[in-house]
Amino acid sequence: MQDEFGGLSMEPKRWQLIDTLRGQRKSKIVKTLAVNLLLSVSLFVPLLAFLSSRQAERITSTNAKEPWLLWHGDPSSSIVISWETDTPSNSFVSYGLSSLHFVYNDTISSQTTMHHIYLSGLVPDSLYYYRVGSIDAITNQTTLGSTFHFWTAPATTNAAFSFLFISDTQESELGISAHARVAEALAGYDDKDARFLIHGGDLVNDGASQSSWNYYFKHAAIYLPYFPLVCTLGNHDNMGGASYFREYTALNDSAPLYYSFNYSCAHFTVLTVPYGTAAELTAAMLQWLNGDLSRSASMKFRIVIFHCPVLSSGFFGKNQELLDNLHPILVNHNVTLVLNGHSHHYERLLLDGITYVIAGGGGGVMDPCHSTLPQTEAINDVPHFLKIDVNPVVGMRVNAITPDNVTFDSVLLGGGA
Repeated sequence: MQDEFGGLSMEPKRWQLIDTLRGQRKSKIVKTLAVNLLLSVSLFVPLLAFLSSRQAERITSTNAKEPWLLWHGDPSSSIVISWETDTPSNSFVSYGLSSLHFVYNDTISSQTTMHHIYLSGLVPDSLYYYRVGSIDAITNQTTLGSTFHFWTAPATTNAAFSFLFISDTQESELGISAHARVAEALAGYDDKDARFLIHGGDLVNDGASQSSWNYYFKHAAIYLPYFPLVCTLGNHDNMGGASYFREYTALNDSAPLYYSFNYSCAHFTVLTVPYGTAAELTAAMLQWLNGDLSRSASMKFRIVIFHCPVLSSGFFGKNQELLDNLHPILVNHNVTLVLNGHSHHYERLLLDGITYVIAGGGGGVMDPCHSTLPQTEAINDVPHFLKIDVNPVVGMRVNAITPDNVTFDSVLLGGGA
């Protein structure tokens, strides 16, 4: 083809070049998309596999649970032994001061899956061995569990002792939880070194879900048969009206969820403050609290436990309702230590002579810490639990410990004779 000047036209060659370039560009785009797709798959497939395995790990095929221990009376002479079975059965406990000699307890629960047996008349400051038994209501077959043990509290007010504290063991919706690691660390403590366990609330992620409670007990089964459990209601436990919480703590619908007890030289007060709202600070509870702390004025230490913190450098910040209406009562009665959860980090604060400790690292996904408050003395965002050593002369030492048994914070409170 010639142009108007008689020369050969360049038009076909130009279009050929353009077509070639377009083809190369399309090929490059296709290759880029393929590489991106491969990278995405290589990144997301392992993540999905991990999350799938974690979700599968949360599933339990049975409601049956190893026994757990509760206090509904004097911890020096009584205890509640609880367990759950898949099918309705009668139940009994064999117990004694020797693992070779059990005394049969004739307390029977008729045809139920939730078993709570109350033992009384126990010897103070003693090591008891026990086994739980179930008699199937249909087959009459007897099932006897493993042998466990617990300590009763001392009857005197001058004995040194230790206890453990955890909070927010709830599993996340993604199935990511550190509770299994924390549980292994707790189980490593001999119950002579730590006599009981306090839980600051949010045992579970969904308090209205049986599977959520099954998941908590799945990992807690390695420590709950040995340490009496003292727990306060968390906001997640309160879902569904706290019916499961009451069931697992052996509290009927009319019983208040706030209570107190003495252990040697320390008075423990457990309040019901899951969200930290004005509605929770009822006149009845505050009146009871004033009376309870007044009656404990002669005790060396006063320790108060509730879920929602008064102060926090985490997501929840300052709770003005608690600062205005609860904190002054605690100050007025010289409370030594307040233990909280709710915010998933560790923080130790000092306000008007009271040490507040947030220990929300029992298993749930950790929250990043935000603006540190002037009252903050220590802060961290690793999974953790507390071991608290109480001595009427030396004082009360609060130790914050990781699941790897590394102590990252320690403070001595109330020392001196």
